[in-house]
Amino acid sequence: MIPGGTRPGQPPRSRFVPLDELACYLHAPAEPNNVHIEVLVPGHLDERALRRAVGEAIAAAPRASGRMAAGSALRGRYLWEFPAVPDVDPVSRATWSDEDELAAVRNRFLAGAPSLRTSPPVRLLLAAGPEATCVLVNAHHAALDGISALELLRDIAARYQAIAGAPELALATPASLPVPASPARRPPPALADQVRGRSLARALRRYPVARIAPDRQARGGRDGHGVRLLLLPAVPRPASGVTVTDVLVAALIATVARWNAEHRRAGRAIAISVPVSVHGPGLPAVAGNQTRLVTVTVGPATAAAEPPVLLAEVSRQLIVTRQARPQGASAGILDAMPGWCPVALKRLAFRATLGTVGRVVCDTTMLSNLGNVTGPPWSRPGGPVRIAFSAPVHMPRGLAVSVVTADGQLQVAFRYRYALLDDTAAARFMEAFAATFEEFTTPPAPRERAAPDIEGDARGPAAGATQDPGLPGRQGLPHVLRRRGPAVQPAPAARLPD
Repeated sequence: MIPGGTRPGQPPRSRFVPLDELACYLHAPAEPNNVHIEVLVPGHLDERALRRAVGEAIAAAPRASGRMAAGSALRGRYLWEFPAVPDVDPVSRATWSDEDELAAVRNRFLAGAPSLRTSPPVRLLLAAGPEATCVLVNAHHAALDGISALELLRDIAARYQAIAGAPELALATPASLPVPASPARRPPPALADQVRGRSLARALRRYPVARIAPDRQARGGRDGHGVRLLLLPAVPRPASGVTVTDVLVAALIATVARWNAEHRRAGRAIAISVPVSVHGPGLPAVAGNQTRLVTVTVGPATAAAEPPVLLAEVSRQLIVTRQARPQGASAGILDAMPGWCPVALKRLAFRATLGTVGRVVCDTTMLSNLGNVTGPPWSRPGGPVRIAFSAPVHMPRGLAVSVVTADGQLQVAFRYRYALLDDTAAARFMEAFAATFEEFTTPPAPRERAAPDIEGDARGPAAGATQDPGLPGRQGLPHVLRRRGPAVQPAPAARLPD
């Protein structure tokens, strides 16, 4: 932190770290780089108390109150500055009467990211419905990541409870980051080398990766994006060492493979970006961007394999990441660029590279998992809240899947670019994911033993019988878009680690 500016009375300043800078270069008016989190609270909230709580929480979190300092395009780094008083009112209000109207309110609210030129880089929407209130947060990704946005919302809820004097809204202690049951062992040298980086030839072997087949017949324009929410039951424990993230990534890979096959796309390797939090001890709760990306890549044969085979491969790749030596937040190539390189030149080079070779080097899509949130903001003993979170989405990926677990359920958000999917196609993809997820979380039914004939031999298949082409892992694909009834509810104590 720079104590003050070059002139008397100038607010304190600090330099953008490379990850903050990367978030700026990824932002474009048609592709806002914003993080979204929301809670649906039963009943109604007092607007005046909420505005006061928001003001106090933002003032207490420098990263939620900063703005980009003015400067030349030839400077080497952007600077944050932290004014004592916000430039704009971050709270707005809307109303809705049903879920469809709430979805429209959500899409309008997330159509743009808050400007970094004014403080704060966060906006909050109080959306009042007939029997519930939805509190939505829209934060520029240069200022906050998903965990920081969640902690900011926790602080707002806690301050609201104190201001409004509502004991029934008492909050649980803020959830700490997931801690493994046993200390992670340092991997053998071969695994550590695999995490730190492969040779260029091995890294390029997986390119070009698959792109999700576009489906946008019902929409003419290519600008903008939509968000759809899906509620799923918590994951039962299928095998030792498998996590919720493993199951989600495997289900997403299988969904993409089947979707592309249905759209007659050639099979290619599927690569899923998985953000990993590096929020460590000593950092404030609202600590800005503290993530790095890891990639899970499987070939077309594995992506089309039976669920246990695909899940084992995904788990094998992710366990290497979990066991590796902790690493800090990473912005890729920006980490190695000299500090004197002008920001205008870096932005131009980044956007040009993304537009030209992005289809070759960018991963297929991204899955973010915030994990299990115990005691969500505004939770109350008699009425659980619904919490949702979504990460930004950019082309050529075109789709980002974000997950948060609360009250024994997974809230999955699909944020998609209209350049890739229209609303109807996105709904079909979401249904396909739900059906595929059920395959990965429902134990296979035991086979019935054939009745012996009079000689005591087991009967074989009936003459002329054929296998159902829609069974999981087969070439037939109609089953992908067919729901199979409600998923099996897991036992309360059988939830996986995140």
